[in-house]
Amino acid sequence: MELMDIVAELKNASVQMPEEKIDQFIEAVDTHERIFVYGTGRSGLMLKALAMRLMQMGYQSYVVGETPSTQDIKVTITEDNTRVNVLSLLGVFMVVMFSFHSVLIPLVVMIPIEVAIFLNMAIPYIQGVDMVYMGYIIVSSIQLGATVDYSILLTNNYIAKRKLLPKKEACIEAVTRSCSSIFTSGTIITLAGYIVHFISTTAAIGDLGHLIGRGGLLSVMLVLTLLPALLVLCDPLIIEKDWKKPGRKIREHYGVRRHQFHERAERIRELGNRWKNERDV
Repeated sequence: MELMDIVAELKNASVQMPEEKIDQFIEAVDTHERIFVYGTGRSGLMLKALAMRLMQMGYQSYVVGETPSTQDIKVTITEDNTRVNVLSLLGVFMVVMFSFHSVLIPLVVMIPIEVAIFLNMAIPYIQGVDMVYMGYIIVSSIQLGATVDYSILLTNNYIAKRKLLPKKEACIEAVTRSCSSIFTSGTIITLAGYIVHFISTTAAIGDLGHLIGRGGLLSVMLVLTLLPALLVLCDPLIIEKDWKKPGRKIREHYGVRRHQFHERAERIRELGNRWKNERDV
């Protein structure tokens, strides 16, 4: 009985609708390339059903509103995030590969940065904090492009020192020579991100600043801890084969002796300056 009442009410509504309005609606649908509908509540549900039906009939129909627009952006960002990450990694890989003339070195260079990006994006999930989903694609690209130079600098210094020093000494020298530059650049990006986080009154912008600042800090930490271990571990693969010849031991011994000589000379210079200052006093 209730079903019959619903059918009767629909028939009564269709009779009360002017035919000229129906003709105008059909003409508007046929003469326009795209059809946008908008509504809230029960009217919104009916318009969504209408848009679906028009799409099935071959028309380009769209539902306009906060929920569908957000959902469309979310789907687009998710697809773009994968695409942007792949293209970014490929671009960095090609640049580093042509710079060092090696296929393995780009992998070693990017591992600490990618681990830092993963940890940076995983922390909000572990904490249960809601983040703006558009921030992931933005911050991951910025963090990769801004901090991969730290790995390149340290790797370049290690390869240069490795020509004269054994693995352990070369690694220590590379970290020592690179530490100040990495700390300077990392401190700048970390402070800039956290300043935006604490000053911005817009939550979305503040979250982006938080991700950038924390990402820079994580990148500095992993480049100075994880990358040296990777360089020493992959040393037989990334160092040129010319240095594997018998003369390598002689060069390494010479390099160690020269390194010790410079350390002793620096110590003597410091003692001389201290004695001179005490004498002047």
